[in-house]
Amino acid sequence: MSRAYDCLIDQTGALRKRMLMRELRTRKQKGAYWGIDTLVASYKDPKALMKDCAATAELARVPTKLAAFDADVHRRLVEWGYALADVGVRRGLG
Repeated sequence: MSRAYDCLIDQTGALRKRMLMRELRTRKQKGAYWGIDTLVASYKDPKALMKDCAATAELARVPTKLAAFDADVHRRLVEWGYALADVGVRRGLG
């Protein structure tokens, strides 16, 4: 039963993401999307605050379940999220 619930939640999230991406692509909605595994290079922005590297690829694999992170991982996740938000909003809303 737990596996079925997990599949249902994953499918619901995937459907919502696809719907949002379609709305952004067709310009029906204005906004930006980024996920923990988004590549900064995909935005083709020379002003990006960070570049993709082994450390950012490692962050993309951090489980995002409701569990505490150690302080260093937390700090790096916040910095990576900030960099993704910056480039996503600047390029996604342009």
